[in-house]
Amino acid sequence: MSSRVLIGPFLTRSEAARAAGVSRVEIEHRPDLLRLGGTWAEEVYFSWQFGSRGADPTMGRLVQALRAWADDATIADWMFRPQAALGASTPFRWLAASGDVETAILAFKRSNGR
Repeated sequence: MSSRVLIGPFLTRSEAARAAGVSRVEIEHRPDLLRLGGTWAEEVYFSWQFGSRGADPTMGRLVQALRAWADDATIADWMFRPQAALGASTPFRWLAASGDVETAILAFKRSNGR
């Protein structure tokens, strides 16, 4: 297996809550956001999940769908790897350009033997 690519910067819980427009307690329970850590230290959130209007809803729909098959680090890594099923685009760029979550889900399944 290749090494993982985890793209930051990362936001603390407080920063992510502020970016999403929710409380520090609410942010921890958001199923649409990828996070790392949280066992021994406070979790961090990938900043690329947030835009000027808060958490990206298209990204959130994809995250929630992919959690059936993968953990947060695996999903975050996959988001920045070019995918043949997406015309060699990364899923992150694909979503930004088209917003087509269903095609991205199929690309994930193909790339992970599902």
